[in-house]
Amino acid sequence: MKKADPIYVVNKHGHYFEVNCPVRPLMLSECITFATIEDMHNFLTEKHSLCMEEVDGNEFTVDILSLGGNTYSYADSRGVWNNIETNTSIEQWISQFQL
Repeated sequence: MKKADPIYVVNKHGHYFEVNCPVRPLMLSECITFATIEDMHNFLTEKHSLCMEEVDGNEFTVDILSLGGNTYSYADSRGVWNNIETNTSIEQWISQFQL
């Protein structure tokens, strides 16, 4: 499976992601996508009156980590990886994710 170019996503709950696996941006619900991490960080700092240090490095990372290519995982800002267990698409999971 070819590695996808990353896209950057902010969902309706304010969580933000670097997505390194294939996703269909049109299937994301109530999300804003960005071509670069810098664009996403700039959006977050302006929208929430934050400084760059408050957002840089705090995004969740979503990727496929299994050899079979069908197990999605995400990492938090500490770098701890967790399997994504969902009966929905990865796009729905990103759209609905909240802590």
